[in-house]
Amino acid sequence: MKHDAKRRRLVITLMLATALLVTIGSAFAYFTSILNNDRAEKMTLKTGTMALVFEDNDKGINKSLAFGETVTKKFTIENTGTLDASLSLDFLKLQNSYLHRSLSYNLTYSETEDGEYKELVPETNMPVSNIPITSAISGEISVPAGEKYYYNLNITLNDLPDKDQTVDLDASFSTEFTVNTPSRYRYYTLRVDPNGGVWKTYTGPQECLLKSDEEMAIEDPTRYGYDFGGWKIIGASSEIDG
Repeated sequence: MKHDAKRRRLVITLMLATALLVTIGSAFAYFTSILNNDRAEKMTLKTGTMALVFEDNDKGINKSLAFGETVTKKFTIENTGTLDASLSLDFLKLQNSYLHRSLSYNLTYSETEDGEYKELVPETNMPVSNIPITSAISGEISVPAGEKYYYNLNITLNDLPDKDQTVDLDASFSTEFTVNTPSRYRYYTLRVDPNGGVWKTYTGPQECLLKSDEEMAIEDPTRYGYDFGGWKIIGASSEIDG
């Protein structure tokens, strides 16, 4: 079966709410410390901002591909804050009726517009679904403070000699994209210490994994032992930075 003259249409758009320019930002304070022999020799309170600007370089792609051809979606991420920051990138409203393995993608990046592109996400089979789904591209894309990185999302219509791809001649693919907080920040660990008492059936500390916006109530706690009297730092010097 010859595919040379057969071209299929891929629709790739990027819509983030109603804008093509999206900023993810926050400001916070945090501690860094240097420890020596269990004594804090130095502790620094730093403040900073995280601000990532995700910008699409075009209004979308509506292109016909022959088997074996690749289409590239370009975008940039700029960190305008004072701290290293990261985000996640997902396919949004993805629909793909091609055969499994017919479509694949990889993600590359460069630190300069004309620089060498390095692989960030290796060649991956595109999810197959006849209904709109969300699927992760990368759980975390990091950009140093003050830097702007350039990205190519490459989608390939593969010519598979081991498959009869006749059904692909009537297949379709479309997707949008969405950015979010990095996957490692989507959950947090809550540590519950009965402190000499009992929580549920536990007498020792337990850790619970919760979603970032999820709350958990500790019902009718009974406290044993000493009251918490605050943190104490011995032999520390501090400074405000940033």
